[in-house]
Amino acid sequence: MQPLIHKKTQTDFVSGILLVNKPVGLTSHDVVDRVRAIVDQQQVGHAGTLDPLASGLLVLCLGKATKVSKYLAGHQKTYRAKIRLGLSSSTYDREGLDASAVAVDVSGITSARIEAVLATFRGTIEQRVPLYSAVHVEGERLHTRARRGQKTEIPKRDVTISALAVVNYDSPHLTLDLTCSKGTYIRSLAHDIGQTLGCGAYLHELCRTAAGDLTLNDALTLETIESRWRSQRLGDDLLSINDALHLPAVVVDEEGQEVVVHGRDFKADYSVGTKGTFSSGDTIVIENRRGKVLAIGTALADSGSLGSGTARKVLKYERVLI
Repeated sequence: MQPLIHKKTQTDFVSGILLVNKPVGLTSHDVVDRVRAIVDQQQVGHAGTLDPLASGLLVLCLGKATKVSKYLAGHQKTYRAKIRLGLSSSTYDREGLDASAVAVDVSGITSARIEAVLATFRGTIEQRVPLYSAVHVEGERLHTRARRGQKTEIPKRDVTISALAVVNYDSPHLTLDLTCSKGTYIRSLAHDIGQTLGCGAYLHELCRTAAGDLTLNDALTLETIESRWRSQRLGDDLLSINDALHLPAVVVDEEGQEVVVHGRDFKADYSVGTKGTFSSGDTIVIENRRGKVLAIGTALADSGSLGSGTARKVLKYERVLI
């Protein structure tokens, strides 16, 4: 496929959240580069990677929206995963399969046994990251050390799998729908399910279907993005920061907006209302009366105290967006 490159036809700097349906075979950075070329600007980033062999929802942040990428990356992710039982892989996906490996007979593994095993993976679990991954160990990516044959202690992390359900079991293939926390490796989950079943397994296919409230149903292919840009309609497909974040908000008037613009201490007196509820320590946004997000910060008071007049300082700024 030729790079999607053309001269810029829209004069405004493009800002917003773009939902992309990533195809198999491209890295997340490949997709970022394609979109940079399409919209003719460098300020494009992603909010959470997908492996080259995975497809589905990739959330891109353009322009000023790049300032909020870390908040979008923290959303829970939902996937459809197809696992092949009876074979193991060094990379935990089909890339690391040994062509000479002989599959284990899994015809005796019942749906009831699979359900019993899956129950052990629901909730918060300790997970080893794949040996062939981009995680840094002693300043070097783990896959670089692995390809050198260097022995390395594989990092562990706590992850939460809040939903895990069988979509279809047609031996030796097991298809699952799951929702998990940031940092969960579905490849590791597939491998660990195989180890627990005693037959081995690897991740055969993976599609991300949602990130928080953002869904694959609303995502565009790269070809559609190119076409929409050429026809000057891509702006209609961009989500605002407000729409994508879904965070509680403090609403301010014009005086309060000036305070935020200059990064001065934001006090309860500047608030004219709230959207949603929050507690001290929560991440919140400040909006003007038109609903535009002005800043993101950490709440220093709960939402109820704003109306009572007991709160003084409302938040600690993390990012001012205007």
